Amino acid sequence: MKYYESITIAFLIVFLVLASVAVEKLTQIKNELIKTREACEAVQIEMAKMARAAEKYQEWILNATDPAVGIK
Repeated sequence: MKYYESITIAFLIVFLVLASVAVEKLTQIKNELIKTREACEAVQIEMAKMARAAEKYQEWILNATDPAVGIK
């Protein structure tokens, strides 16, 4: 009977070690996903700023080259 108890305890210890490793890995993956999402949001904000700047520049070009405006 003692032999079976030792095997059961050994399996439980191995299971707990593997479970703790898995939890640690999942926590690391979650943190990386959060950082990636934050970086993507920052990139989207910068792209929106660049798009607005490009629209303003395009409007400026159109106004500067509009023959109807004439020479000032």
